[in-house]
Amino acid sequence: MAVALSSRLQYGRLGAIGLAGGLFSGLLGVGGGVVMVPLLVLWGGYGQRDAHAVSLGAIIPISAAGVLIFGAAGEIRVWEALALAAGSIAGAQLGA
Repeated sequence: MAVALSSRLQYGRLGAIGLAGGLFSGLLGVGGGVVMVPLLVLWGGYGQRDAHAVSLGAIIPISAAGVLIFGAAGEIRVWEALALAAGSIAGAQLGA
């Protein structure tokens, strides 16, 4: 019984962390590394490396939601986004 309660509490915390990350991502363009990683470490009990891995996995649906919203409004600049993506992919490989 204690395991189930603890597990539900952990999923609730993860949901709250995801909500904060998504909110800040939508408002400010940041959420994963700035909001989710510190909260996963401090509140979720994750190690630093695991928190980064979980945050990176969460960025995919957060980004997809943003692309859908901004795309529907005709606000996406494809060539600028591709240039940023190319630099980000290289930077992520160097940083990891």
